[in-house]
Amino acid sequence: MDLWAKHAPLPLLAEGNFRLPEEVPRLVTMLNRTLKKRGLIFGLRRQDGRYILSIYGTDGEKGNGD
Repeated sequence: MDLWAKHAPLPLLAEGNFRLPEEVPRLVTMLNRTLKKRGLIFGLRRQDGRYILSIYGTDGEKGNGD
């Protein structure tokens, strides 16, 4: 089985190094700054000692589970 992709390289939008879990909020901030123009908003909350990451679509996008 060939594991190498046979397509053009994907454009890098952003890259960062984070210490988890201490810098999870910084990661979400980077995602929001990078992907907001593409119609994605990320939310983060902490519940029962765990982080819950939510992804929202804007520009009329509706979360339909697809």
